[in-house]
This record gives sequence, structure tokens and C-alpha cells, in this order.
Amino acid sequence: MSTAAAIPRCVNQAAYSAARATCRAQVQRHGICEIPNFIQPQFVTQILNGAETLRRTGLGFRSWEEHNVYLEDGTTRGQTTPVRSVSSSSSKVLINQKELVESGTSADLLVDLHRWTGMRDLLQEAFALPSLHPSTDSYGGVYLNFFERGDKLGWHFDRSEFSVNLILRECPRNCEGTTPGAFVYWPNSRDQVDEMDTSGADLQIDESKLVVPDLQPGTLYLFAGNRSLHCVAENTTETVRANAIFTYNIKPNQVLNQYTLKKFFGVPVAEVSPTVDVIPG
Repeated sequence: MSTAAAIPRCVNQAAYSAARATCRAQVQRHGICEIPNFIQPQFVTQILNGAETLRRTGLGFRSWEEHNVYLEDGTTRGQTTPVRSVSSSSSKVLINQKELVESGTSADLLVDLHRWTGMRDLLQEAFALPSLHPSTDSYGGVYLNFFERGDKLGWHFDRSEFSVNLILRECPRNCEGTTPGAFVYWPNSRDQVDEMDTSGADLQIDESKLVVPDLQPGTLYLFAGNRSLHCVAENTTETVRANAIFTYNIKPNQVLNQYTLKKFFGVPVAEVSPTVDVIPG
């Protein structure tokens, strides 16, 4: 287990210690553990400034995909159940780990966080995992997402049972009190949606049960994305939503397959080792 002495300077020790004590119960009950002020404000600013420097120099890959709630692509539409035939689109700009490492900006603090054993321990405890290892993929171990005007993530379940997300900047609320670019989820909805799918019913999202967490910059959240239907609402503002994703795997030495690297990170196949393994999600 990690000790307090091993905690990086950018991490709020009190927030981290509290999360270690409560995250397992929160994930079991709600499918999510939110840790406000996980990263101290001055370091959030440093990371975001470095991230913006990279984005403004033209780094990053614009990813777009069409999918259903099970992340199946558009080729299955009309051939299966009504639930699986409902199509959504997702788009964003990604800056990969290799670009972070080579940038020389303060955004590379994210790489250190990803490799810190305390982050792994926190996730492993929260999801009661027998083992856990940081992804060794040089592109997708940790990466930045930018949601510019018009970008969003359509409704879906993750393929992985866990994810780790650090909020760097959210969009402002509009005059109706809603938040463009907000993360929205339907807690523990997998059974309901699966029942709609198997029974041949139409997809009906229960809006009365939707949750929009108040995710301020510096908040780390751990999410059971295969249990809860979720999305990121369309960004209708000029404020660019920014977050970082940290990738971990049950097995050691896992890397992304060529299809994923090309589709989501824009990596030419020639740059990818032909021996990469496939990782769902």
C-alpha cells in the first residue's frame, strides 16, 4: 500500500486519505466515487495551462464515431433489436501520452500520476480487484480529452468495469440552469436497459433518475461505466471542456490494438507494433 510520504505534491493528501476509506462503499452503492479537490488548485492550473499549450499548437487527434448504447458501430443498425438500433455519435479531440511525454509542459504531471502506485491502490480498493496494473501503452496509458463546441459523448455503457477520470475544466451553466458538456448518468441502469433489449422494447431513458454530478476542476472520479448508462452532453459553449483519462488493466503489460490506436488516437499502423494485444473498452 502507498504511504502518505509517497503522495505526489499535486495530490491533496486529506482528500486522498478520505477516499481510500470511503470509495469502496460509494462504488458499491452508487457506481461512482467522486473525490473533490483531489488535485490541488495550483497544479490543476499548471496541468491545464500545459494542456492548452499543446492544443493550441495543433497537437491532438479529432475522434468521431457512431455507436449504440453497447458501443457497437453503425453497421448493426436496423439488423438487431430496437435498443441496439438506436444510434448516437461521439466526438472529441485527444492528446495522447506520447505527446504529453514529449511536450516538456506541465501537462506531463499526468504521466507521473498514472504511474504513482497510490492511484492504482485507490482504484483497486474501490472496485475490489484482485490485481491491477497501469496500461503500458505509450499512447493510451493516460491521455487528454477536449470537448470543443459541438462535441459530446452519446449514451453508452463502457466495456470496462472501471474508469478513472480527472476533471480539469467544465463548461459554465446556462441561463436554464443546465450544464452544456456535463457528464450525465443513469445509476445502475444496466439491468433495465438489458431487459428492454432482450424483450424487444424501445430504449426509454428514465430522465427522473438521471444524475448530473457537480464535477469541479481537480475532481477525480472513479466510475463503474458498464453498470450505468451515461453520456457527456453536447458542448454548446465556447468554453472547451477538458479532462484526463487514466488507463489500468487487470493483466500486466497490456497495450491497445491497432484498430483502437488508429481510430481514437490517429496513430498510423506503420508506427504500431504488430504484436499489440486487444483490450476491450
